[in-house]
Amino acid sequence: MSEPGVPLLEATNLEKRFGGVRALQSASLTIDEGETMALVGDNGAGKSTFVKALAGVQPADSGTIRLKGREVSIRSTKEAGALGIEVVYQDLALANSQDVPTNVFLGDEPIRLRLGWFSVPDTRRMDEESAATLARLRITIPSPKRAV
Repeated sequence: MSEPGVPLLEATNLEKRFGGVRALQSASLTIDEGETMALVGDNGAGKSTFVKALAGVQPADSGTIRLKGREVSIRSTKEAGALGIEVVYQDLALANSQDVPTNVFLGDEPIRLRLGWFSVPDTRRMDEESAATLARLRITIPSPKRAV
């Protein structure tokens, strides 16, 4: 929980370039504890790039990110996940042959058993946590175990 008056997440002046293309220029956002935020804009406005910078998919070239008032560096999805920042992408980016829990945890599956290079995901935890998330967001679907 954030201290009173301290934003949960604050991104200030994020910049991202891809070669000669400036995808983000001075992008800033403040989200308070318990607040729901939507990013809206035209195609090519930088919404996805901004979210990917926050999630460590395509780290920002410059700018500042603060979580609960503390400056953080997010250079990878693992670093973002450790800070509690995760992204579930829109349906076009889903693995449509997999079920909901697999898509929610894709690339960050909790491990039940590890044997050298081989690991077994904790599917019970994945099922429980994704069902809890769907319930919290009031999303009803016929079955989370069906392929998306």
